[in-house]
Amino acid sequence: MYNSLSNETFKEIWSFQKSQQHSEETKYKSGGINTSGKYLEFLNVIGNRNNYVSNYVKEIYASGDVPSNASLQNHIYTNPNDLNLNDYNIQVLIAINYLTQNDGQKRAEK
Repeated sequence: MYNSLSNETFKEIWSFQKSQQHSEETKYKSGGINTSGKYLEFLNVIGNRNNYVSNYVKEIYASGDVPSNASLQNHIYTNPNDLNLNDYNIQVLIAINYLTQNDGQKRAEK
């Protein structure tokens, strides 16, 4: 999936930092949402008409990453009419949310 995105588009969505476990000397590459990229501008526009997305963006700004692993799934399950899953914009949010979570769980790049 990542290879199908241009480098420019990728950088508008994600950014990378170095992270380190307290008990280890090895530094790892870790990713998160680019808080100064166009992706968050896109979400802010959607958030103007959807309270959940507005709060989702606030969580990203606060943490530098997508909300906790189960946050989006739980919201969809408990509030099925709150997000229109047929809306392309919401589908993009969901896809990037899961890609970001998956990357964070599986990346072991030093």
